[in-house]
Amino acid sequence: MINRIADVAHAAAIGWLPHDPAKARDAALRGLRCEPHNEVLYRDLFRAEYANGNLDGVRTAAQRLHRITESNDVDMQPATIELLEQLLDPRHRAARAASQ
Repeated sequence: MINRIADVAHAAAIGWLPHDPAKARDAALRGLRCEPHNEVLYRDLFRAEYANGNLDGVRTAAQRLHRITESNDVDMQPATIELLEQLLDPRHRAARAASQ
C-alpha cells in the first residue's frame, strides 16, 4: 500500500511540475511522509524546489536525504547525485540558462 502511495505521489509531482511547481512540491512531500527513504520522490522534490527558484529548498532536502542515507549506511543513487550536481553547480545552471 505504501509503495502505491509513493507511486501516485511521484506521478502527481511529475504531472504538476510543468504547470504548478508548488503543487509538485506538495505531492513529493506527501509521498515522502509515507516513504521517507524514496529517492525518486526526493528527486521530484529537488526539481520542484528548483522550478520554484528555491535553491535553499533544494539544499535543505539534499541534506535531509544525505542524513538518511548516511544513517542507513547506503549511498545516494547515481541519478540523485547527477541531478543535484546539475541543479546546484553554478556551471551547470549557467549552461542551462544560456541554452534556454
